[in-house]
Amino acid sequence: MGKDLTGKELGKGFTQRKDGRYQTRISLGGGKKPICLYGHTLKEVKKKREKLLEKTKYGLDIDTHKITLNQWFEKWMELYIVNRIKKTTIRNYIDSYNRCIKYIGYMKLADIQITHVQNMVIELANKGYKKSTIRSTVSVVSSCLERAVIGKMLLFNPCRGIVYPEITNKNFKPVKMAGQNLKRMTNDEIIRFFDVARDTRYYELYILLLFTGMRIGEACALEWKDVDFQNNYLHVYKTINIVPVYYDDNGNKLDRPYYIKQITSPKRTASIRKIPLFKAAVDALYSWREKQLADKRKYKKSGGLKICY
Repeated sequence: MGKDLTGKELGKGFTQRKDGRYQTRISLGGGKKPICLYGHTLKEVKKKREKLLEKTKYGLDIDTHKITLNQWFEKWMELYIVNRIKKTTIRNYIDSYNRCIKYIGYMKLADIQITHVQNMVIELANKGYKKSTIRSTVSVVSSCLERAVIGKMLLFNPCRGIVYPEITNKNFKPVKMAGQNLKRMTNDEIIRFFDVARDTRYYELYILLLFTGMRIGEACALEWKDVDFQNNYLHVYKTINIVPVYYDDNGNKLDRPYYIKQITSPKRTASIRKIPLFKAAVDALYSWREKQLADKRKYKKSGGLKICY
């Protein structure tokens, strides 16, 4: 039977150290080192012991009780996410996760409770984040912790059952320019804009954006094969963007991310569409192709024209 510093019996397996802390050891068997648990009170050590024995009972990997959420997120990304999804999606995962770091990222996996996640949700809502943004953060954390449950590192996922507060825009202040409310350009202003832009390099691009409603990334990803001059329509099915790269091709996290330009499929299938072309847009495309051909002759480049813009 173990004893405290005064000689009082503490029970089998419990002792008190010279520094005043209480301790107990749990043997894992199989040649593994025993785990030592410490606490400032006997009650604290007994509670830790019960928790650890419960994990053993359910076959959980008890060596993971030292892993923080931040550490597990990195391992989860490396094992299950990187090189399986697009770089833009990886960026979204990391952006979503970064919002939770100050609240629960430093915590040990086994210590995270549903109340911690719920408090994080309330704090994010109080900071003015939209419900969809908060949901994306909880979704990434939940997927990460769900894999820990599958791997027998946790008994349950503390992200289950989270309640999202109703968020109003009562504190939202719209951006104003020069003291005036934002408004669309008038027809006269549009005409003046194009009169000024007529002699600029990308006049035709402005015309195309106006008459098609395309996003700038979609327009810049266009290839000439996407333009059907015979039937007067554009086939939009990709976009160009600049994304940070956090991992190398082998899935190892980089010390410092770098940025690349890439052409990818759009995020939503609804963005894949055919856009009819008005005469002004068709004329702008023909004019732009003439500019490209002139550049090709001027700089003596070989090969055909592929990218529109």
